[in-house]
Amino acid sequence: MNTFDNKIDNVLNEAFNKPLPYKFNGKSGRTTFESNDQLYTVIWQYIPDYDLESGDTADIYEITFVDSQGRVEVTGAGNAIRVFSTVISVIKDVLDWINKNESHVNHVMYKSDVNQKSRVMLYKTLTKKLGSYGDWSYDEENSDPDYGEYMISKED
Repeated sequence: MNTFDNKIDNVLNEAFNKPLPYKFNGKSGRTTFESNDQLYTVIWQYIPDYDLESGDTADIYEITFVDSQGRVEVTGAGNAIRVFSTVISVIKDVLDWINKNESHVNHVMYKSDVNQKSRVMLYKTLTKKLGSYGDWSYDEENSDPDYGEYMISKED
């Protein structure tokens, strides 16, 4: 990686470590936060017996990130890095909550629309950030990036 890439990476890492304020409640299945008068919600939903790409089935959580109109696409409302930093922080809280309260769940999935290139890039970044969080790692076997599906898993 060249010096310019290192500088960009450092700036992004610093920005991603500054989430907006939010209150987390694992049982609720959702956390809402605000940026520039725009409301955002991170939703996690339990799905039993999900068919994995590997051919197995497993209980998973699917995580979705939407704006106040329920849209999953990039809003263009500004403050994108801080918003995404907050999403990452909330998802880390979800993973910690799963570890503590739903320890039988070893897979978390999130999806992006492959036609929205900026969202795909964000989700690839998300995968990098979460793919080494605690005992969670990127699950390449059960992910299908060509269809915008990403899975992180932990060992049994």
